[in-house]
Amino acid sequence: MDKYYIILDKDDESELANSSSAAVVIAVTHEDRNTPIIFIEGKGKGGEGTCLSITSAYKKYFLDKFKENDIEWILTFISSNPKFTEIELEQEILSHNFPLVIRKY
Repeated sequence: MDKYYIILDKDDESELANSSSAAVVIAVTHEDRNTPIIFIEGKGKGGEGTCLSITSAYKKYFLDKFKENDIEWILTFISSNPKFTEIELEQEILSHNFPLVIRKY
């Protein structure tokens, strides 16, 4: 299991136990250079997740999710710093006034 920093954890329909699109989690790790982003959409039986390379994250569907939530800055950071360290990742997150929330996936 890798350590991921949560960039987005949104649930537009928290009263639902199962949903295919209401919830979105986007997180980043420094531990996996090939697929540093985890993208989880939905929850319960309707949830799905995938690990993304930076190239895949720029595909329209995923890029739109980053733009809708005003977090495309993390893609710029990863693209510009392909060998980023954990400390650099933490500094980038904090520089955007995001808290350091960590989960293992």
